Amino acid sequence: MNTTGSEDKRLVSLDLFRGITIAVMILVNNQGNWNAVFPAFRHAAWHGWLGADIVFPFFLFAVGASMHVSFSALLGAGTARQALMIKAARRTFILVALGLFLNLFPFFNFETLRIPGVLQRIGLCYCFASIIYLYAGERTGIFITIALITGYGALLLWVTPEGFGQGSLEPCCNLPGFIDRTLFPGHTYEHAPAPGFDPEGLLTTIPAIASTMIGAFAASVLHAAMAGKARWWILPCSGLFLSAAGAALGLIIPINKNLWTPSYVLFMGGLAIIIFYIAHFFFDAGQFRLPAVPFLVLGRNAILVYLLSSMAGKAMISLHVPDQGAPMTVKSFIFTHGVEPWFGPSAASLMYAAAFLLFWWVIMYVLYRKRVFINL
Repeated sequence: MNTTGSEDKRLVSLDLFRGITIAVMILVNNQGNWNAVFPAFRHAAWHGWLGADIVFPFFLFAVGASMHVSFSALLGAGTARQALMIKAARRTFILVALGLFLNLFPFFNFETLRIPGVLQRIGLCYCFASIIYLYAGERTGIFITIALITGYGALLLWVTPEGFGQGSLEPCCNLPGFIDRTLFPGHTYEHAPAPGFDPEGLLTTIPAIASTMIGAFAASVLHAAMAGKARWWILPCSGLFLSAAGAALGLIIPINKNLWTPSYVLFMGGLAIIIFYIAHFFFDAGQFRLPAVPFLVLGRNAILVYLLSSMAGKAMISLHVPDQGAPMTVKSFIFTHGVEPWFGPSAASLMYAAAFLLFWWVIMYVLYRKRVFINL
């Protein structure tokens, strides 16, 4: 964990991209009424995608892009690859440990501890993407990323829990779910589409590494373009190509966030590239930075605000207060008495999440003004 009061030269577009992503993530994870949520803040039940399904691959894209920015600068300054890998391993350990802590919070019941999780996946993706980036080289890294996507797709389509054959993409019978049930019995996500399945499970982390590498490649192309070594049109055209390829592949193997299917990797990776390029065009190349500040506040401390807001959200559904003689969770009390009477069901749900986001934004703004940035 590193705290600093000085800000190095950064890509504003990357912090903006990460800030927007974490803002949407907080909104998605903290709706006031889960029975009345706008589609833009829902996950697809299984196949297909809704607004919430862009959040996690976008965040991994930002992890990969940040990795390139950091590692390329340090390598250029003469830092040894081994030293960078040690740093990456240390950061992976911290992220995985924090993820397990978050899953235990607030009751710390080890018997029902969910072992996979969001921070665990971020840590593992960062670790393996670092290995590829530092030791494979860019061209070989591209081939490895393609191999991860195609190899995982082959496993989904042709490997079953019983052996080789026609794989299943259904919630009950897919290979990733079988592996999670076998390795983590009783320790997977309780609200998963099928018992024992985990959306951040072990096998589905393989294509998520590819999502991280797409971010690293995009940042590399952007830096090359900024240095006059590549054409500017390569990046947005690459994004359009990947998204189109993902949509086409979705006709064979559907876009599915829970399974992190190859079509999902390509489609979301392409979409992330396009938005990243637009952010760069306006906020780096165009020097049009003032409207970015609200999101930079979150983007500079993204992991920290995710961790703290998640802990607060879990505490608010675990702690109770009396309400007309009957106990009610803190979240329900605030929503029922402070938000629900003023809006329609879906609007009230969103307004609660927006107020929750604003609370954490203010805290992060104080850190931002003091130039305190905590990199986990």
